Amino acid sequence: MFSLIAAITFDPTIRGILVVAVAVAVLPGSIFMIISTNTGVKLGILITLAGLFGWIFLMSSVWWMYGIGLKGRDPSWQAIEVNMSRDSDTVTEQVNSLPRPEDLPDPVELLNRYPDIKATAMEDPAFASLVETDPQEHRLTLSKVASLDSQIREDLNEELGGWRILSEQDTRRGETTAAADAVLASDRSVSLTGFTGTADYFVEDVFFYGGKTADEPQLPDDDTSALSRAWTRITSIFEPKNPDLLSVVTVRQAKNFEPDPSKPPATTQPRTDVDALSVIQLRNLGNKRFVPALFTLVSLVLFVSFAYLLHHRDKLEMAMVEAHEQEKD
Repeated sequence: MFSLIAAITFDPTIRGILVVAVAVAVLPGSIFMIISTNTGVKLGILITLAGLFGWIFLMSSVWWMYGIGLKGRDPSWQAIEVNMSRDSDTVTEQVNSLPRPEDLPDPVELLNRYPDIKATAMEDPAFASLVETDPQEHRLTLSKVASLDSQIREDLNEELGGWRILSEQDTRRGETTAAADAVLASDRSVSLTGFTGTADYFVEDVFFYGGKTADEPQLPDDDTSALSRAWTRITSIFEPKNPDLLSVVTVRQAKNFEPDPSKPPATTQPRTDVDALSVIQLRNLGNKRFVPALFTLVSLVLFVSFAYLLHHRDKLEMAMVEAHEQEKD
């Protein structure tokens, strides 16, 4: 007997079934028992089930609205292709319009186009060290330059063939880079690239293509007016289908440094003598709200059905009472 109880305790499937069974028996079961003592078993079942599915409908409506509770798959990035050099056309057609890393503007030259912004940025010693250091030692990325001002970002996007670069303040950059890290850490990618961890490569830039304009986050340096943002939200309502959202994460092999126990670990630095590797990904919107939406609609149908049965039963009883009164008269 004790062995059976121990097996139930450590088996999550059996334990879960027992928990649900007890909960159903105690919660709806107790309500049904109380109601049935006053109305009878048949009417008690109808009232209990109508109340139960009405409550489930309200609860699942909140799940549907906020994407919580019993939900489907969350949106995620799915890798389409890992391109080693971009020397030839990629399988993803849209990526061919993005200039190759070697054809993109040099970050230092791009920064020199904006002397006022550069002067302000050079007041930061960390940023100044990136600009003044030999590019062979540490590469200044386009993302860092584009993060300085929205004007730089807008001008650079015009040269990207419909793509747009993400600044380092963009919250989407972290999620996209993390998805690319998972791809590069897979067994298949390790055999292809030779990367065994995130320390083996340096993430340079992240580019986006497509998607809804209304989904673009508001960055601290953006000067878009509130009225313009509101209008963008309104126009997105009439765009029910979400365009495909693609991302390209460019990385380079990192330099190898001899570890020095007396010094802190060296920062990751890219090798400028090798081609940049591009991780091409497609945004999968998932079905986060589909499951609660289905749950809500089923609960609503059941609630309306049991409520209609109660209404129909009341009408029959009223008709019988009326007929009985007429017979008495």
